[in-house]
Amino acid sequence: MELSEFSQSMQDALMLRRIPTEGGDVSSVTPVVVSGLPGWLEGTTFPVELRQRVQEELEILGLVQSPVVALLWPASASRASAVTKKKTLRRGYSTASALYPSRPNKLCEASGISLSIRLVSDSPWPLVKSVAVECNMEFGRVVRQTTSHISDADWAEDVTSARQHWQQQLLAGLSKYSENLEVQLPRKALSSTSQTLASRTRPEESLWRKHGPKALAILLSELIVNGAMHDAATHLEGTMLETMRSNLPFFPEGPLDFEEHFPPLQLSDAYIETEKQRSPELFLRLAAVVWTAASHGVAALDQALGALRKGSVPLDRVALNTPVMYRSGGRSRSLTGPLLMFVVDQMTLHQSSKHIVQAVVAGNADVNSSYVLFPTGKHKAIAKFPVLCLAGNRRALDFAEALLERKADANREITLNYFPNGGNPLWSAVWGSNNAMIRLLLGFGDANVNIHAWHPDAPPLTGQPREVQLLSLASTALDSEHVHLLLECNADFQEELSSTFALCHADVSKLLASHVAYRHPEALVQRCDELEGTCGIWIDWAFQEIARDDAAKRRFRVALDRASVLREAHDSLIRFTCDLIQRLPSAASELLDGICLQTPKVQEPARHPLRTRCVFQASNFRTAYITETVWKPNGTRFQDLLAPPGPESRPCCGLGPSVESMDFCDVLLVGFPGLIDGRVLRALRSLPRRTLIPLVQESIVFQGLIEYIWTSRVRLYHYVKSLQTVVQLGILLLWWQTRSQQLVAMYWGLFMGILATQLSGLVLCICRLELPYILAVFQSGYGLRLVFASWGAWYELPLSEYKSPLAVNVALCITVIVYDCRVLKPFGLPVGQSLLPILNAAGSLEFAAMSAVISLALLATFLYVCIEFEEDLGFPSNAFQTWQTLIVGEPTLVDARVSPQDVIRYLSVSACFLVCNTVLMNIFINVTGASYLQERASVVGTFAVERLRICVASTSVSTCVRRSVMGTFTLMWSLWLTYILLTAEFSGAVPVIVAIVTFYFTFFCAGRAAKAAVADLDSEFSELRYLWICRRANRPGASVTSQTRPGQQSALEQVRALQARFRKAKDETESVVEV
Repeated sequence: MELSEFSQSMQDALMLRRIPTEGGDVSSVTPVVVSGLPGWLEGTTFPVELRQRVQEELEILGLVQSPVVALLWPASASRASAVTKKKTLRRGYSTASALYPSRPNKLCEASGISLSIRLVSDSPWPLVKSVAVECNMEFGRVVRQTTSHISDADWAEDVTSARQHWQQQLLAGLSKYSENLEVQLPRKALSSTSQTLASRTRPEESLWRKHGPKALAILLSELIVNGAMHDAATHLEGTMLETMRSNLPFFPEGPLDFEEHFPPLQLSDAYIETEKQRSPELFLRLAAVVWTAASHGVAALDQALGALRKGSVPLDRVALNTPVMYRSGGRSRSLTGPLLMFVVDQMTLHQSSKHIVQAVVAGNADVNSSYVLFPTGKHKAIAKFPVLCLAGNRRALDFAEALLERKADANREITLNYFPNGGNPLWSAVWGSNNAMIRLLLGFGDANVNIHAWHPDAPPLTGQPREVQLLSLASTALDSEHVHLLLECNADFQEELSSTFALCHADVSKLLASHVAYRHPEALVQRCDELEGTCGIWIDWAFQEIARDDAAKRRFRVALDRASVLREAHDSLIRFTCDLIQRLPSAASELLDGICLQTPKVQEPARHPLRTRCVFQASNFRTAYITETVWKPNGTRFQDLLAPPGPESRPCCGLGPSVESMDFCDVLLVGFPGLIDGRVLRALRSLPRRTLIPLVQESIVFQGLIEYIWTSRVRLYHYVKSLQTVVQLGILLLWWQTRSQQLVAMYWGLFMGILATQLSGLVLCICRLELPYILAVFQSGYGLRLVFASWGAWYELPLSEYKSPLAVNVALCITVIVYDCRVLKPFGLPVGQSLLPILNAAGSLEFAAMSAVISLALLATFLYVCIEFEEDLGFPSNAFQTWQTLIVGEPTLVDARVSPQDVIRYLSVSACFLVCNTVLMNIFINVTGASYLQERASVVGTFAVERLRICVASTSVSTCVRRSVMGTFTLMWSLWLTYILLTAEFSGAVPVIVAIVTFYFTFFCAGRAAKAAVADLDSEFSELRYLWICRRANRPGASVTSQTRPGQQSALEQVRALQARFRKAKDETESVVEV
């Protein structure tokens, strides 16, 4: 078969061109050919990663001299091509050795991986000439073959079984992912670019797409290096074993015994048996030479290294870098690593430990060598750490400093279950809260402070792997001082904004909130979906910091405007704002008032500046809701409505706005588009009253929002409902004075129709899942009593039969009318703001508690006097006399003619009168007065909250619910009218017909008013609008303070500094000219 048939890709051509023939130049290249892998790996970093790792690890052991080239032969090649490929690969190899010839490899048997490593045969020192790896991973074969299960207990005791388990899980996952790609994509698309594949990959498979190639390269490089070590040991046993025995000090003789041939370990630590060691026995004997020499000191180590270097073969590399496994009994873990690991872990208390580390590093030991730690985390993962991490864990700062001085890589990667992105030494130091190691690594200046790493308790291959950012980890593991140190070294947030703040304590949370405010204010807008449901006090701190910095505010506003362009992003912002209102109202107020509330831009400030004076009548607020964000020249109707200019002269006869209604004003823009939304109103309404009133009292934006909703549409809705009660009162008064049966029937029908509308309002309130007002319940209940009591009044039913419920309904109507005035300002008079403090003071807890005390005192005194002065007149007469004496003040219980006979009794009565009428009443007055003053101080917030309740009530009921309620009442009316027509005369149906007509008319009017109130909400508009507020200013010129970041110069300070610098430069120039 011609070679051109195999040139299907550039990699194939490169492979066939560079494989050396027998007797060729060995130093040209060392190919590592991997076949049987899925085709999607061709477009990944797998070949590069495999080449780099094999090259690095073989060079450390001195087993390769030529450059390594990794070549990928995809599994999609035909069977005939595969046969010819194997013949081509076998051409030119001088020696052959199977993988692990002394023992079968269970992993290879279970996963279908086979290894063939060729060594140079004409040299005493073994050099790897080529490597061939055969993988059979197509269509889930590994998944079907790896059915063995290893319990957690076995993993803890047997690292070999655990390693085999995680390797099988890795190969099975890759095979399954490849099979899914094969099913999803056509076979011809398997060779497409990585970008195309990544765009079609499902989110749950992104782990394999992103990290799978590199993890496979790590696994195969470990197998290749391990196989090369065993083959090299077999080769050395036949060429140099006798030389080693005769020339090397501390070389073990006889069977290898770790307790005899290796230095002792600390405490309960113990070496793993030879059969379970992954390194070949000959390499372990070489390692025993340097391990024992190091335990004797620097001189013995130098002597041993000198002996190993004789003969121009790199025996010292093998001895220094061969991994040895031992178990740490105190920590229930096993460690596998080279001599450097042993020195750092076991010789921290040695007198010359730092010199020993320097000697080991100076003698061809890899300063970036790694050690394997098992188990790691609660899932018993296998982790591979740089020795620099171990120095930090043992608090061996001298060792760590020595390694860093020898150019140890501070960003050396940690792997977890063969997956990359396990962290770096800094990440390990943060995980262990090793503050000194953190300062040391940051002091050298090249540690990556923005690394992402796998959480040890959620590693890959465990179902739910989780990556953690370094700053997120530091926020929970370190104190505020070292978190601040990381921030000063440019540590930053990337993706884990909310999770970072979830578990950190208050000091760190405040520090990070300040960092977010100054560095990433736009992140609070861009990641509002992530922050929803996790609102904490740190968001309030962040908003406070943003509000204090002009640059941060500008960046936040720009991000807000950009996010509001898309409807989905705007909905996310509204949900986030509602979540803030419900969970952290102060943060919502800071967001809207401290950041979004701003002075609008002026298109022509010299010709048409912002108005500073305008007319105020009934309210201190004027609002507008438009799409404009710039104050434009005259001629726009919106400006005259928002800030109406004052009249040029006094109006005639005192009508219209007068000069006295002119006042200084502030025109402000709320830079939050689409803020007037039903969800925002409902979120405000859901707050407890004791929280909502202070919030609205201090928030200009919330007051302006409620003012706009009220004045635009909801005020009409409230007027319609109040007008129903006024009409009802007029009907009752006319009913009381009329004697005509026909008029009584008409009044009864009108009253019943309005009452039905009020009952439908109660039903709608219940449909909103709210409790109705108790006053509305009493009004409707007594109205029903009057309706039933007066049925048949047009049939000679006397007024005396229903006079009492008629009187109660008149009183209730007047009470309801007064109560409805609590949110009104008729003709600009502050009627509502005067009524609310009185009503709220009467409903306060202090008022209720004092009323209960007085009632109990009166009851006790009343009973005492009734029993003490019991006469033959009986209890009713005694009770009436007691009432007159204690309450009215008339001494009917006391007879002046016989008073000297019962002085004690009369003194007791006087004392009771004093307590009830003087002491308790004065206390009651003081308590009520204090409650009134308290309510008076917060009357602005209370007034707005009462209007908010009505706004929510008018905008929360959908048209569908309203139609359902109307249909229910229509059915009830129909049944009632049918029953009357069947059982009585037609004249009895006339009042019911009048009631039905009245009900439909009043219900329709209320529905139209409610629909008009909903019409101004942004959910009904495609283009978002901005809220403008014109409020009364407290004084002519509000002081403007420059908002600067703490530690930053103000504008005045910057100007003075520039003046001083220019003056100094001018003086220097003049002096030079003079010279």
